[in-house]
Amino acid sequence: SVRHTLNEFSCHKPSPSPAVATHSTPDPTGLAVIITYNGQATPPSDPNSYQVTATITEPGYEGSASATLVITPSAYDSWALLAGMNPAGSGAPQEDYDRDGLANLIEFALGLNPAAPDPDRSALPTLTVQGENLIMTFTRITGPQTSDLSSELEWSLDPSQGSWVPALAEQIVLTRKGSSEIVTATIPIPAGTRRLFARLKVSKR
Repeated sequence: SVRHTLNEFSCHKPSPSPAVATHSTPDPTGLAVIITYNGQATPPSDPNSYQVTATITEPGYEGSASATLVITPSAYDSWALLAGMNPAGSGAPQEDYDRDGLANLIEFALGLNPAAPDPDRSALPTLTVQGENLIMTFTRITGPQTSDLSSELEWSLDPSQGSWVPALAEQIVLTRKGSSEIVTATIPIPAGTRRLFARLKVSKR
């Protein structure tokens, strides 16, 4: 018989992307192998611990091995679960769990409580004009929480035309508290511009 080898491993896969185990066999290579996850053939995607079993099915050969597959929640999913939300349901990034008009992903990026409505939008970025510059002040999360979060400052002369472009802004951290910080971003106003729009765009990687 030929011994099939499957090394123990852990995997960080933000759901719903499935995590697939890999295997190798000594000579001859390329033997037919069946891999199951807790007895099921479908690779899992939900955060959990799974018993992975690989069994050689090639005629004339035998052997099997097992390992543990660990799928850990993404930073966003961990945040949603901690707040009592289902990341695949009402706690999904595009949903609005507390119905205050702010998507869950926005609340995650700004360090807000997704279960506490913010009807006056006091936690949203603010804009002021100082001389020839547009100043945006906002709060953002820091540290490992940002591992699956992408944010970008953009500006436009006419947002109705969808003409948003990345803003070359100087960002300065004013204060840090816990896992968040308050930032100001200075966006130069083009000469001759009568009005300028700016936004903080966030997305989940």
